[in-house]
Amino acid sequence: MASTRVAKTQADYETLMARVALLEAALLPVLPTSNSRDENAIGIGHNRGPSDFEPASVEELVQIDQLIALLKEQGPIPPTNSAPILDLQTKTSKTATKIKEYVDECGKAAAKGFGEETGKRLAQSPFWIALFYQMGQVSEALIRWLSNIPH
Repeated sequence: MASTRVAKTQADYETLMARVALLEAALLPVLPTSNSRDENAIGIGHNRGPSDFEPASVEELVQIDQLIALLKEQGPIPPTNSAPILDLQTKTSKTATKIKEYVDECGKAAAKGFGEETGKRLAQSPFWIALFYQMGQVSEALIRWLSNIPH
C-alpha cells in the first residue's frame, strides 16, 4: 500500500516536471530577454520593437517564470506548506485566462478579415496558444501532485 502511494507520488511528480519543462519552453519565446534566466535567449524585445498588443504584461510573464523556478526546486514529495506555490499558481492562472481571451480575440478578428493588425496578432498567436495550453497542463499536474501531501 505504501509503495503504491510512493509510486503514485513519483509518477505525479515526473508528470509535473515534464509539463513544467514544456511550459518553460513555451515561455521562452515570449519572455522579454531582459527578464529571461538565459542571457542568450531570443524573445520579445530581441531585434524588434515593443508591441502594444501583448496579452500579458512583462510582470505577468515574470511571475510565470518564477512559478517555473519554484516548481523546479521541488522534490518528489510535495511540501507540507504549499501556500507559496498555490499563491503563485493562482496569479499565473489569471494570466492564462487573459492569454486565452487574447487568442480568442485573434481568432474572431481573423474570421472577420485579415487586416494589418490582425496579421500581426495572428503571427504571434502560436506562441500564446502554446503558453496558455502548457499553463493549463502544469496547473492540472500541480493539483494532482499536491494531492499527495502527507497528512
